[in-house]
Amino acid sequence: MTSNPVITRLPYPQTVQSARTFIVSNGLSISELARVNGLKRLALQDLLRPNGQLKGMRGQAHLAAIVLGLKPAPGTVAANDPHKLPRRKNAAAGAVA
Repeated sequence: MTSNPVITRLPYPQTVQSARTFIVSNGLSISELARVNGLKRLALQDLLRPNGQLKGMRGQAHLAAIVLGLKPAPGTVAANDPHKLPRRKNAAAGAVA
């Protein structure tokens, strides 16, 4: 009997809604994702809120955004190309998130 591999990060790119859907459809726990990645559970939960309580700019919130697939991991091709980064809704032309 083989066990399913533990998912420690969601695939990039995700939106808040798609990350929530991925977590539910794969039977993941926000608490377990936080524990495996050494993050606070509330950092993940605040990023998944519909009104966007956290933006994932610095510290734990930034790491949580990477775990949830909302941002690319540093050093990846997507992270090095500013045109592939997610954009803010009302960002000026040329600005990246």
